[in-house]
Amino acid sequence: MPELHDLLIVGGGPAGAAAALRARQLGLDVVILDKHTFPRARACTGWIGPHGVALSGECGLTARKAGATEFSAITLHSWDFKRRAQIKDPSFRGWLVDRSAFDHALLKCAQKAGAVARLATDCTGLRLGETSASVLTGSAGEFAARVVFVADGSGSEIMRISGVTGVAATSAHAALVDCESAVSESGIEVVLGARRVTHLATLVRIGKTARVSLLTRDASAPAAEQLGELIAGGRGALRLGDALGKIIGAPSVAGAALDIESHVGKRTLLIGDAGGFVSAFSHEGVYPAMKSGWIAAQVAARALQAPLLQDELAGFGAAWRVELAEYLRMPNTDLSLLAPLVFSNAQMSKRVAAAFLLGQGF
Repeated sequence: MPELHDLLIVGGGPAGAAAALRARQLGLDVVILDKHTFPRARACTGWIGPHGVALSGECGLTARKAGATEFSAITLHSWDFKRRAQIKDPSFRGWLVDRSAFDHALLKCAQKAGAVARLATDCTGLRLGETSASVLTGSAGEFAARVVFVADGSGSEIMRISGVTGVAATSAHAALVDCESAVSESGIEVVLGARRVTHLATLVRIGKTARVSLLTRDASAPAAEQLGELIAGGRGALRLGDALGKIIGAPSVAGAALDIESHVGKRTLLIGDAGGFVSAFSHEGVYPAMKSGWIAAQVAARALQAPLLQDELAGFGAAWRVELAEYLRMPNTDLSLLAPLVFSNAQMSKRVAAAFLLGQGF
């Protein structure tokens, strides 16, 4: 029989690492299983806002440790690039990050707190029993725990096996490409679509490289094609050079957490991308991934002390909605109607920036 741990976490990204760190703070015995070695390449937008910075601090992660560049301003563009607004505010302080470095630094924080990380370990199955759950691996045998967190992404096989409904298909699609930057500086810029469906591009510039990403619910053309057209028309306004690779397009789980019937299975919780914890508006997923893991660890710690573990785990749904629902949902105002005001009214510009960076309503 394998050693029985308090908590097994499948996936060592931001959700899994933050969950492990919080669980260790609460005195739990934690093992992380991940098929990758770290650092690992990640094709993500590359920024976190004020909430993410604050939670990173609670994890013991500083900008220096994360290799992050700080920002406290954001530039908004209209989709046709005829209008522009820059908003500076101390409350908007965030980080521009290389996700490979950030994820590795956060995992090291979890390990420093006492979590055991078994990397390059491919998880192949999950057995759910009455008193424990077991994760099967291809190379390291079987691991058992009283609770398992599924944190290895929206396409997780472990999630399917767990019996939880999981992330459903959404209408959102994303695309991303790295470009040369025509200027050597750092910052974040957002291009706002004026359509009734989500249509928003984000540019994260660090030095001489700019990562441009698109989140769209416009099904008239593939997301990669839409992003290519945007860059072609806005290369000058966005101060971009040549693309450094092909545009990558993929479905998105933006906002999907809000539509999942339950994140709770038998002795299991879904967190991070596996649970659809990505903002429906900004497409930012690091903070909600970390926060979902943080909350899940607190729920699991209570469950392990409760007479009925499963009943206590069921409280995860209410717990995360209290703290994350506003950040995850779309603003309750039609941006297409507000677009003319965004670039002529400083207060409206700031409200849109706050919606993007802080998850606040317009």
